[in-house]
Amino acid sequence: MEYFIHFKSHFSCVVNVENKQIGYIENQLDTLSIKTDNTQILVQIFPIENYCLHCISYSAILKFKNNKLITTCKNIKILNYGNNNYEVIFEPIKINTIKEKEIIFTQQLNKTTFAYVVNTGNFKLEVHCENSFFSFDLPEEIFDITIEDFEQNNNYFIFLKGKTIKNDNFLLVLCNFFCNLQIISNKISVSKTKIESIKYLNDIANQAIVQRFVIDLNGFKLEEEFLIFPAEHPNIEENKYLIPWAFMEAINYGNLKLAKQYLSQELLNILDDNHLKNFFGNYSQVEWNKYDNKPESLCFFYEPFEKAKIFNFEIRQNKITNIVELD
Repeated sequence: MEYFIHFKSHFSCVVNVENKQIGYIENQLDTLSIKTDNTQILVQIFPIENYCLHCISYSAILKFKNNKLITTCKNIKILNYGNNNYEVIFEPIKINTIKEKEIIFTQQLNKTTFAYVVNTGNFKLEVHCENSFFSFDLPEEIFDITIEDFEQNNNYFIFLKGKTIKNDNFLLVLCNFFCNLQIISNKISVSKTKIESIKYLNDIANQAIVQRFVIDLNGFKLEEEFLIFPAEHPNIEENKYLIPWAFMEAINYGNLKLAKQYLSQELLNILDDNHLKNFFGNYSQVEWNKYDNKPESLCFFYEPFEKAKIFNFEIRQNKITNIVELD
């Protein structure tokens, strides 16, 4: 039996199969594909050093067992697209490099409390008090840093604000020296009693998610979360091959009103909100049916990532008229 294996990676790497180089993957859009009738395959993954600092090479055995591709390597994810098509996704193995501590930013908060952002291979916030020391890992490199402190509701707060490498806004909130909130978003507005975050979803409809936090006796808590359209009106997709994806984006973000705009009147008459929420089951991931010649279908994956269920979307006059699960 012939199998089709499609290699992808979340880091730049060179890929060997059975000790022979088959090519390199530079970004997450790249794919290396092979056809094989072997039931066991050795793969070797070598990070490209200029792009992947602190990552190490590794190898793994891929086995076909009961018509299923498996591996014991925890850094490899396998998606079964059906028709003997398997996507093999490499995750990096990173090593923590310890370097001499570099102080990036310093702020004296009061007579006995100092805050430092340091780089020891990873960015950290360190808070030094008269008789105490606290350390908090930051998710990535932070720039344009400001730190402020204040007391509210008998609690002591520290706000660290900055920018990420991707120019997103970052906010870390400490309450009594414990991590209360950590936000990475496009826009963040802050006061001593309220915090609002707006994050663009980069979807077809151009939605954004708003989160509002308010202060209580134990720090800041989420008060409400909702979707908005920064451009006032959603972008409604008219390309028939993108309509299934736009429909599922709306479902994924819980915007059933937007999802219904893609349904025919016949389906609207028989599908209520509960049908839309539960029709596809408890899926964990949706992908294009990219390894089969069915452009109007999507692959739905369910943990523990057995074979995908493939749903075909029948479309007429830019409306979904039927959704059918394919064998």
